Amino acid sequence: MKRSITFLFWMLLGAAASAAGVGYFFHQANVDRQRLVIETQTARDLLAQTKAASQKLADEANKKLADASKEVADAQQALKLSQEENALRNRAVALVKPDARTLRSWLETIHLPLGISLRLPTAMQTTSTNNALAAFLRTTSNQMTDQWLSISAYDKTRELDLKKSLKETEPLVYQVQNRLLIGMRGKLADLPGIVYVLRVGDAATSTHLIWARTNAAVTDEKVLDVLATLSFRS
Repeated sequence: MKRSITFLFWMLLGAAASAAGVGYFFHQANVDRQRLVIETQTARDLLAQTKAASQKLADEANKKLADASKEVADAQQALKLSQEENALRNRAVALVKPDARTLRSWLETIHLPLGISLRLPTAMQTTSTNNALAAFLRTTSNQMTDQWLSISAYDKTRELDLKKSLKETEPLVYQVQNRLLIGMRGKLADLPGIVYVLRVGDAATSTHLIWARTNAAVTDEKVLDVLATLSFRS
């Protein structure tokens, strides 16, 4: 009986030890599994961070390349325009102001937003907005009629539209105060007189757009005399 109890004791002790060993094994396996999960997630996070960093570097490199390409293209365009401007300057006709006696009777008009001033005969009157200056003939009753001049901030689309409306055109290049007046003159199908469409060029940049039309009171010579008085603030 005593031997049976002893044997049973040792069996229970062995079972307990075995159970403890199995429990430790499962515990350790669970710890290892959690560690592997954490390591796997860490590796995934690191991979995602690496990809994000690589993409950011690639985006920055592409942006720098695009910026550099634009700078090169802008520089080439500026050089081309400068060369074209120099070629035009060599054949530009310098406009000469009327004599001092004539100018004394002309009224000076200043347009601060456009940064320009010019002189007009007393028979003319002007109106202006922030972006444009217009000149009209003034009748004896002091009424404005028949607009013949407009000077506005440069607008390429408007310039092209004005040029498209002309026929029998002639290219023109004038020079005033070291600025170029580049464009053409021609006729309109539905209006009498000669129409001028000129852009003001300075350092390969267009700054102003000029439209003028001759009539019975404003001759070609008068148009050019007025344009010769143009002064630019900068």
